[in-house]
Amino acid sequence: MLLQGRYEILRSNPGAARRWWIKSLAEAERMALPYDAAITHLEIGERLGEREHLEAARRIFAELAISN
Repeated sequence: MLLQGRYEILRSNPGAARRWWIKSLAEAERMALPYDAAITHLEIGERLGEREHLEAARRIFAELAISN
C-alpha cells in the first residue's frame, strides 16, 4: 500500500496516493507495526508537505529508538 501510494504520487495523482497511504497507516496500526506506520507518515509528510505527518514519524521513530 505504501508503494502503491508512491506510484500514484509519481503519476501525479495525490488523491489516490493519500487513499493508499491512509490504508497503509490503518494496516500498520492494526498489525502493531510502528516502524511501518512511521515510514508511511514520513512518506505522506515529504510527498504532500504535511508537517503533522512528519511530526508523527519523528515521534514514532524516537519511541522506537528509546525502546531498543
